[in-house]
Amino acid sequence: MKFNFLYPVVQKDIEAIEVELKQAVSNADAETTSASALHLLEAGGKRIRPMFVCLTARLGEPKDFSLVRDAAVAIELIHMASIVHDDVVDDAELRRGRQTIKAIWGNHIAMYTGDFLFAKSLEYMTKIDNIKAHQMLSAVTVELAVGEIEQIKDKFNFNQSVRSYLRRIKRKTALLIAASSGLGGILADLPDKMDDQLYLFGYYVGMAFQITDDILDFMATERVLGKPAGEDLRQGNITLPVFFAMRDPFA
Repeated sequence: MKFNFLYPVVQKDIEAIEVELKQAVSNADAETTSASALHLLEAGGKRIRPMFVCLTARLGEPKDFSLVRDAAVAIELIHMASIVHDDVVDDAELRRGRQTIKAIWGNHIAMYTGDFLFAKSLEYMTKIDNIKAHQMLSAVTVELAVGEIEQIKDKFNFNQSVRSYLRRIKRKTALLIAASSGLGGILADLPDKMDDQLYLFGYYVGMAFQITDDILDFMATERVLGKPAGEDLRQGNITLPVFFAMRDPFA
């Protein structure tokens, strides 16, 4: 399901970003890498992060909206890269209802495809001459990697705390959505205080989004999820529904 239909003001932006994403992953000199990246891109996605960049940018008056789209492309490429690496770690066969890159091309190609997507995101960010934008996105990318490592370390650890879970999903999911909202404000030349408020808004949306996704992993069907239901628990990822299920009802 895509959400941009709720915000027709950014419909053309999302369409332009989709075209740019295809161009970004096309590389005649790296045919296999391009094919694998295009395979993931064509599987679709909600495009929540690019949508937030464009929406928040429209709260102001960006001097050059093409730079807003470049930032949105960079954000989505980072998200795609993290998905590719995730699927290798989780040994996942399905993503968005299609075979994963690792399932078709193997782990080595998948890992380098993820690296390729990260590198392409940097290429797009070089078009943006704003130190705050670069600092925000680089800090979030570091936290994203830390969150993924924490998830690996906590696999099948049923003694971890809810606080650990919340910290993990903050790094894995919420901060990139927060950066999407914050970047739009920065590129629209909004006051610093408003940038920070938009970042915080994106953070809370991201936390709610991940918690909802974790609930759906138990409640929804494979057809809805685009991957096997209950996969998180099978992989040893302890999510909020599991914490509630483990609570002593008589405590």
